[in-house]
Amino acid sequence: MKSQKAKAPGQSSRIAEPYSGQTVLGHFVLEKVLGDDTFATTWRAQQTGTNRKAVVKIAHPHLMDGQERHRVEARFAAEFTAASEVQHPCLVTVYTLGKVNRRLPAIVMEHLPGQTMAQVLQGRAPLATATSLKLAGRLASALVVIHKAGIIHRDVSPQNIILSRTNQGNVSCKLTGFGAARIKGAPDAARSPLGSPLYVAPEQLYGQCTYASDVYSLGAIMWWMLTGKELHHDPPGAFDSDAYSPTPDICQHVSGLPKKVGDLMRAMLWPDPNWRLSARECVERLALILNSLSDTSDLRPSLLGQTPKPSEQPSTRPKRRTTASQRSSTSPPSHNPHPSKTTKGTLPGIRHTEAPPIPPPKLAPKDIERFTSTIPNLLSALERALNHRQDTRALGLAVEISRSAQRLQSSSVSQAAELIIEMKCAGQHTEAARMLPSLKKACGALVVSVSRG
Repeated sequence: MKSQKAKAPGQSSRIAEPYSGQTVLGHFVLEKVLGDDTFATTWRAQQTGTNRKAVVKIAHPHLMDGQERHRVEARFAAEFTAASEVQHPCLVTVYTLGKVNRRLPAIVMEHLPGQTMAQVLQGRAPLATATSLKLAGRLASALVVIHKAGIIHRDVSPQNIILSRTNQGNVSCKLTGFGAARIKGAPDAARSPLGSPLYVAPEQLYGQCTYASDVYSLGAIMWWMLTGKELHHDPPGAFDSDAYSPTPDICQHVSGLPKKVGDLMRAMLWPDPNWRLSARECVERLALILNSLSDTSDLRPSLLGQTPKPSEQPSTRPKRRTTASQRSSTSPPSHNPHPSKTTKGTLPGIRHTEAPPIPPPKLAPKDIERFTSTIPNLLSALERALNHRQDTRALGLAVEISRSAQRLQSSSVSQAAELIIEMKCAGQHTEAARMLPSLKKACGALVVSVSRG
């Protein structure tokens, strides 16, 4: 077990970093880092005396000195409150809230073996129509419960949805990431954070978040499931009026998609939140569409990758036995470009939990060239907007930088841009401007990295 380092002179107030093997909150032994974001590190942990795994989310030590401390503590308290006030099969269960090393806020929640929807879609999208609609229906029903409790999630995104296989062999999907949630009647701890830039509703840029904002985010997730591409893969300038024009008809991007699905998507992704559907209306319309597909093979119980399209229904003739070499040389169906073996405890198309995640699709040279050529101008424009307090323009530019960084899989650039966005939304304009050098440094490192191939 790692021993705690001696504190250097003049650093008596420094908070020790959590480490693998440490027992926290009395009952949980930290095992492995699962992920990092702007505010916290997420660990897999083992509950002592049991075989139960858990997830422990712990705030970064460097955020606990200075003015950020109260904001981070309020964030964790709000996340715990939001997640514990609602119960639904598609919502993550939280166990307890406490502090690690006396000063670091921490939340313990259930461990969900599986992969994020983002990882699954990177390897398998587009999904079959009924598969996409079923997943969307489950998530929409979870949003109904959340909204009924007076909670706006504000960060519904593929990174915050876990897909896994249950003990009964079924597929479960669970929504996590309540750190940005707004609770009716409670202080807004997160103070209008933007959420995930590729899935943010237009009104969230200005801190005008409503229940309809969560519906927009769900619609953006459906767009990826159905088309195989993220909605804002090539976004217009975020500060231009074109960014808020009605979303194109998805039926023009997916051949054979029922018109009812196109109408539903338009109603979920409409720029004006007053004209969007509610989560309950989404559940009802999704159920009607699925019922109209009930006589097709697209409605098999498996949710991921095992369902053939109607035009690919199996023959009624007896199947011939094939050898292993013949099976390995058989081409996969066109709708399932990334098949994988399925064993008990795993999800079709999802590798074992301990295996490396599915690699993201390789970027085209034109995408890299576009980023390296435009990022200097974006940074200069952002600096001017921050210095002259052009808040709307600054937010739009920061969103565009974050989106570009996400397409290039650069978490350092995306997180720095999102921190500027959060500070602007929270009214911390001076602090946002002070983050610009860090963003420039991260962008410079990314440009060097992509130029080296």
